[in-house]
Amino acid sequence: MPKYYSEDMRKAALDAVSRGESRKEIIKFFGISLKTLANWIKLKRSGEDLRPNKRGSYKEAKSVRERLLEVISRQPDLTLDELSELLSKHRTTIFYHLKKLGVTRKKNDATRRTR
Repeated sequence: MPKYYSEDMRKAALDAVSRGESRKEIIKFFGISLKTLANWIKLKRSGEDLRPNKRGSYKEAKSVRERLLEVISRQPDLTLDELSELLSKHRTTIFYHLKKLGVTRKKNDATRRTR
């Protein structure tokens, strides 16, 4: 799981870069990787926001799961692609929500391979 750094820490590291301190010293002092520092510098140059990029909230996930259950109860034969299109979420997101809900894929004789 990624580690989120505070906005203050990000700004302090970037201030150190703008003062001309060596990047080796900065990453050692702040305990970050060179790639992380490079990403922050790139964000600053592009003018993007430096706030931590966190995942969606619990409430958002809960509402997606509720809508997913509602759709599945009405149309249980929808595929992941159809569900993702219907809910405007990526198919991987739909897959993980279904897994969290304990909903498994359809396993009937018509779709199984015979050996």
